[in-house]
Amino acid sequence: MRKYIYIPVWSLTITLLVVFNWSNLKQTGFVRAIIAHSIEPKPDLMPPPFEALGQGARLPTAQELAQEKIFDAQQVELAVQWLKSPNAHQRIIGAEQLSAYESPISEQHLVDTLRHDADQEVRRTAAQSLSAFKKLSDHSVNTLLETLGDTNESTRIATLNALFSYALQLNADPKKTGQLLTKLRKKIRSGRLNKDVRDSLQAFIKDQEPPANAFFSPLSSRPD
Repeated sequence: MRKYIYIPVWSLTITLLVVFNWSNLKQTGFVRAIIAHSIEPKPDLMPPPFEALGQGARLPTAQELAQEKIFDAQQVELAVQWLKSPNAHQRIIGAEQLSAYESPISEQHLVDTLRHDADQEVRRTAAQSLSAFKKLSDHSVNTLLETLGDTNESTRIATLNALFSYALQLNADPKKTGQLLTKLRKKIRSGRLNKDVRDSLQAFIKDQEPPANAFFSPLSSRPD
């Protein structure tokens, strides 16, 4: 007598969906994240119960604030460990995670990755993560300027975007904005930039210059 194995319709449907969508999940990074999390141990500490303070929500307690600080530090440390992995995909995940935790430690590790990582996709991701930071040290800005000469086009574009994002954050500080524009002009004059980068920098600098306005030009004096 033959024995038959019955598979529920819902189970078969889910299996087929997973098989046909595997490539899509891989492209979006979902599978990559699962692999990374399976390799590295995850911290036991859970994030605090507040994600945002909306209308009518209570203020976090001192204990919750302390818990959030510890949780953030653990996430940064975990991302730093990923950046040390021999697996490029895992280093990419580490660089992506640091973008959510702006701090001097995160900034320094992203800069080191941008300067020294041999994988172009990892360098590009590091530059993208730096573009999410509201403040950057002079060392980080100088590293971004150096990376404008990267051999990989996508890394150069990500570096340009990081510099432009940083420049927009400086709008309230004319002195620092002027210093950055001076560095950009010097980089253009160095003659060591690809045409695409040079053209983008020149267009950006032009946009930052105040427009000439005839209404504000000084009037010549004349007798009545």
